Amino acid sequence: MITDGSVAKARISKMKNNDGVIAGKVRGDGYLSDSIPNEFDAYQDQVLAQTKLASETQARVKKNGEMWSAGLSDKELRRTLVESGVISERERRRKAAANLASHHINLRYSTSIVPQTTEIDPNHNGNNFGMALGYEYLLEHASEKFSNWSIEGTIERGISYQDIGGSGINGRIAWGALGFQLHWYPYYKPTAIRKFIPFFGVGLKRGNGDLQSAFLSQSYDVQYLGTDLHAGLRFRFKAGDELNSTSSMGMGFFAMASMENNRVNITTGVEDNIDSVYDISEVRYAFGVSAFF
Repeated sequence: MITDGSVAKARISKMKNNDGVIAGKVRGDGYLSDSIPNEFDAYQDQVLAQTKLASETQARVKKNGEMWSAGLSDKELRRTLVESGVISERERRRKAAANLASHHINLRYSTSIVPQTTEIDPNHNGNNFGMALGYEYLLEHASEKFSNWSIEGTIERGISYQDIGGSGINGRIAWGALGFQLHWYPYYKPTAIRKFIPFFGVGLKRGNGDLQSAFLSQSYDVQYLGTDLHAGLRFRFKAGDELNSTSSMGMGFFAMASMENNRVNITTGVEDNIDSVYDISEVRYAFGVSAFF
């Protein structure tokens, strides 16, 4: 093991020439100060110390087997493991085995819990629903500091059944939207394998569609704008790089619940006795599958 002063002795030995004169000093009256910090010297000292420590540890293991650390105190043992890089390397291996940074393709189906229609009109009744396809980018690709965050772009199509006024007329709104979501994974990284991964986030979507009803004189073009707060649970049960894997693509599933606030505006002239703006607040649940590559 490294004793006190061993690094200093190694530095002095390294700095000396064959004739014992310290390198860097000019023979004569003047010389360069040997106290000037040198980053390269510090790096060499660290490498030298780790090399010496590794060789001493190997000798202990060869001589004493599993009892190689029996003669060390807890403090000395930790110092040996830390300075040899064993702890940091073991942690790196653990993270590499438990996480796989990748790109995510998500497909999900969502539906509202409570209908937004009236019982007066038997037409166009039901819960609102939609289907979304998304690409999720893990911010770990950009910086390790953001390894618990991701952003997702989505394309969504949906059907909303809505009380549109006019003494209880139900309308059918078919819409499409582009969306953006920000996800936060507070407990496990989104790259974790074979773990249930909770996540929270916010979302925004914007699109357009059309409003129809048998009681309307025409269909109407609408503009769609929505925001959401969501929470969910994800599980990655296949990474795709296992030796016995038949496919190079990983798979997983997820479930989530969201509180959505959506606004629908009719953009064409209204010729029927109905409202022109609809504010739709609803709770939705969704489930889907993910592919990782």
